[in-house]
Amino acid sequence: MTNLEALKGMCNVICNTFYPDDSTIKTMLFNDGIASNDDAIPKNPKIANLAIKMVLGFIESSRSENGVSTSNFEKSITRNIKHWCEAYGFNPSEYVEVSTIENGSNLW
Repeated sequence: MTNLEALKGMCNVICNTFYPDDSTIKTMLFNDGIASNDDAIPKNPKIANLAIKMVLGFIESSRSENGVSTSNFEKSITRNIKHWCEAYGFNPSEYVEVSTIENGSNLW
């Protein structure tokens, strides 16, 4: 599995309605100094961190069909983010307490 595949999969694990395109993921990996085609490292905290940030970013700025449509799942997504933060040893409040998840469906 490549870093590209790992980040794409991690985004989908957090929010199963989120399908980021390859160019977006490659940009995020590049900006974090990670080669997209290198072999992924299991439980890489950098990948998890990027995935959480991508999910939050797409939810909050969803203005097109590429954004996350949360419908009635805001609480579920927040719960998932908290779960994965704890699984990777992150402080969940740094991700979900400073950010309000806004339903992207209402912004289209």
